[in-house]
Parts: sequence; C-alpha cells; structure tokens
Amino acid sequence: MNKSRVALALILLLIIGISSVVLAGVKSSAVIISANVALSSSTKKAAFTMQTKADCDVLSVSSYTLYKSNGTVVTSGSISSTASGRRYSKSVDFSSYITSGSSYYVTAVFNADGETKNATSATISY
Repeated sequence: MNKSRVALALILLLIIGISSVVLAGVKSSAVIISANVALSSSTKKAAFTMQTKADCDVLSVSSYTLYKSNGTVVTSGSISSTASGRRYSKSVDFSSYITSGSSYYVTAVFNADGETKNATSATISY
C-alpha cells in the first residue's frame, strides 16, 4: 500500500472511533413522553400522571414536595406503590397540610425504569 492510502485508512478509522465514542453517550430516545402533577383546588389532592413510549417494568414517583407559594416546604415524601406498563396514575391527599388563605404548589420526580423527569404543578390559592 502506498503512504496516502495508509494515511486515508488511518484517518477514516480515527473518525469512526471518535464517532462511536460520542454517540455512545447520547440516548437514542427518552422513554417518558409526559409527566404531570396537578393540585386540585377542591379536593386538596395532587394527581400524578405519567405516560411512556414503551412498556416499563417500574413506573413511580420517587419523590414529591408540597410547598407554600413563598418556597417554604410543607411536607415531602414518595409514593410507595409502583406500576408497570405505559401509564402511571396516583394521587396524594394533602388536605391535612393545606390551610385556607395560603397558596401551594407541588413538585415531583417521576421514574420510568431509571429515567427521571421533574414536574411542577400550578400554584393554587385556597
């Protein structure tokens, strides 16, 4: 082989190697399509819903926090029951924590087979 062909072959191998390393760190597609938390003004419950692109073994809310509108943490926890498949829907009753005359919102971390997504509800005045 002449020197120019060897050099070209080495350059191509280098480009392929670098491309493989770069692409290895890129996720092909996210599993979670949507993750939402909604705080009800009437029932004082938060509804946690998630939808995924594919069936998952574990769907869950790994953590949630109820805040006053000024950022003060009121309570936090996780939902112990999990689901499998493509849809998740659970609720938490915050009626013992929410008082009239204040505004609140909820944050949550959703989990689908290890992929996580954060969500925040709208602020609701009571």
